[in-house]
Formats: sequence, structure tokens, C-alpha cells
Amino acid sequence: MKSYQIIIPILSLFFLLNCSENNISEPEIYGEVFVIDKLDVQIIYDNTPGFKYPLMRHEISTETHLIENGTISAYQYECVNAETKIGVSIDYFKIFDSGYRFNRSMIGWNHNMIDENTVLPYTLLYYADLENSNATYIHESNAKVKYMNEGIRPEDASIQLTGPENRNYYPNFSNDGTWIYYKSSHDKKSIIRTDKSGSNYQEIIDFSNLPYTSDPGNYVLTNNNKLLYILRHQNEYSNIVLLDLHSMQSEEFNSREYLWGTEPIIIPNTTKILNKQDPNYVDIPRDRLLIYDYQTQEVDTLLKGIDIYIDDYTVNPITHKIYINTSYEGIIEYDLKSDEYSTFISSEDFEVFKFFPNGIDYAYIKKDDNNYSNIFVYQNSSEKQLTLYPGDVYGFSISPNGEQIVFSANRRGETQSRLINL
Repeated sequence: MKSYQIIIPILSLFFLLNCSENNISEPEIYGEVFVIDKLDVQIIYDNTPGFKYPLMRHEISTETHLIENGTISAYQYECVNAETKIGVSIDYFKIFDSGYRFNRSMIGWNHNMIDENTVLPYTLLYYADLENSNATYIHESNAKVKYMNEGIRPEDASIQLTGPENRNYYPNFSNDGTWIYYKSSHDKKSIIRTDKSGSNYQEIIDFSNLPYTSDPGNYVLTNNNKLLYILRHQNEYSNIVLLDLHSMQSEEFNSREYLWGTEPIIIPNTTKILNKQDPNYVDIPRDRLLIYDYQTQEVDTLLKGIDIYIDDYTVNPITHKIYINTSYEGIIEYDLKSDEYSTFISSEDFEVFKFFPNGIDYAYIKKDDNNYSNIFVYQNSSEKQLTLYPGDVYGFSISPNGEQIVFSANRRGETQSRLINL
């Protein structure tokens, strides 16, 4: 797994920092700019039960002060042998007083396992804008691998489907429940699928050769075994593509609008798509919820008479009513046929909201007591927290029989998908 950020300061100071053991116990002065008071490095083998792959956990913490005024932009830890890069962004701040001290800790994960007792060279990269100087300093260092298990077990009823070979979001069950589809962003932008055990990995679409799309692949599965996804053209308009998953033949439709949202929603038994248009890209004062017929290419705006901020939206599989998750008014129930709406749930901070196949029970993502985003289910008039791991859940899909949920979450530094039995 590689993770890094590119930051281009006006003037940059770049130096490589190493030490003979895991710590620098005495302050060392580098030129007339930095004092490194402390540098700790740990590299730990984590083979926590319940995860599909063991990982290396890299952690570095520093205490640093400047002896010259400047502006810190960012710094990055790099473990050369393990091909690991850990980047952390620091808010730009002015150093007004010489001797200003700051502490930073960085944690990253890597699946390239290393033999026990291996000594790893590493480098610490500082980028800074300085008022009166620019220089490079080099110092060598090593860190020894420690083998231990300090991880937290995931939910007992869940299995990990994907591993460090990709990073994926927005998992969705196929209509017959045999496949799970994912939008993947690493090592390339694509749509992939596996079976419910995480096996039989297949790449369905590769977006890496489509330079005119900034964030391709928001998708939905139709009820006639087609995959519908959106291609965005330079924030100007979006095309709808229908891919037949049997023949792998596709047809493309020009929407004439810039569709934006976590995923499109198919209105059952129609050729209409529900999606959001972002006010940042068009001259409108608020979010717009669009309904687009990809066969007739007709576009209409829902809820024209009210100003709302739309976070998420879904369709009830039984009543076909639209449920809109708003920032301030809770969840609105909207009847497309009568063009009438009412409040379904008020004053709830839900991030994602979806119905079970029975159209009565539902699941949602919200912050738990520890401020992590986790899945809760509402069944038989009571709420239950489903995911318990101390990490954020980003998206989920309910199986066609209502007995399983697949979700993507950040766990052990990875964004991967897990399947949980209800």
C-alpha cells in the first residue's frame, strides 16, 4: 500500500533524517534551521485474527523546533525497503518565534512482509517555506521490525472480502446476490467484483485511460443485469453508460447535465435515474435532485419549491417513494407520482440511509458514542449498532434476501470491504 501527498511549496527545504537506533535521545542541530529533539520509529507485524492479510504497521513520531522563522507545509516518512510512503498534511502555520516546537505522529500500513529481525533504513522528509534560507541535510538511520499482535478484532460475524491489492468504496450486491461489485481507486480507477467469499476477483471496467473524467465510475446495477455508470466530462456534463454484464457490450447516453452524487439510483420499473447536481458546478443557489430518463434524455428537477441541502437519497423497494437525507430537515419522504413530500425522520444525523427488501426496516450510517461512523439497523421498532470496530464506515449494500450487509470501511489504515451476517 502506498500513500502520499504531493505538496509544492514556493521555497522548499528537503532533508533526509536517520538515526542509529530507534531514538535520538539528545538534540541535534542541523545547520541554522532545525533542531530535532526526538525521533521514534516502530515497525510492527500485525496478524490480527479476522483480517484477510497480515500487515506491517509503521509509526513515526517526532518532536522538532525551528531556530529560524518560517512556514511549515508538510512532512513525510518513507521506508525504502518496504516501499512504504506515509504522508501527513500539516496546516500551514507561521513560525513567529525562534525555538517554536511542534510534535507530529504518522502511521501507515504496508502488506509487503519482511523477515523477522530485518533492519530497515528509513528517511524523514521535511518540506518548509523559510524566510531567509534553503538547504539540504542528510543523516542515516535504521529501525528493527517487531513482531507482535496489537490489533482489535473485527466483528465476529463478518469476513474481509478485499485486501491490500486494491482500495474500494461503494460495494453493491448483484440482483441475485451472488456477486459483490466495488468501485476501486487503487492501484487504478476501476469497477471490480468478487463472490461473497471474496474469491473470483474480476475487473469489469478500467477507467485509467479516460483522461476526460475526473472521478469516473459512480454506478448502480439495474434489474436486467446491466451496470449503469456515470462519466463526467470536465465538470460540464455527464454521460450515462449501460454495460450488459453478459455480452459486455455498452451503450452511452448524453445527459446534458452535470450529475453529481455518491451513486445514481434507478427508479424501479423505469429507465429513470435519480442523481444530485452539485451547486458548485452550476449557477444555482442550492442542491438539486435530478431525475433523468436515459432513453428520452429528458431531465427534470424534483422538489422545485424548497431549498434543501442533500446528503444522500434512496428509493423504497416496495412503495417506490424517494427518501432524501438532508442536512437540516432530517429525511424527507417524496412521492414522485403526486409530487408531495413529508418528513419521515426529523433531526437525525444520518450519513447513508437504505431500506431492507421488505420496505419497512432500514439501515443507516451515523456517528456512534466514540464519534466513529458505523452502521445501525432499525428492525422490529428498535435500533441496533451493527458495526463495532473503531473506524469509519463509508458505504454499504443490503443483500436481496435481507440477510447480509456488505460495507466499506477504514480499518488498519486500509479502505476495504467486509461482509457481515445479520
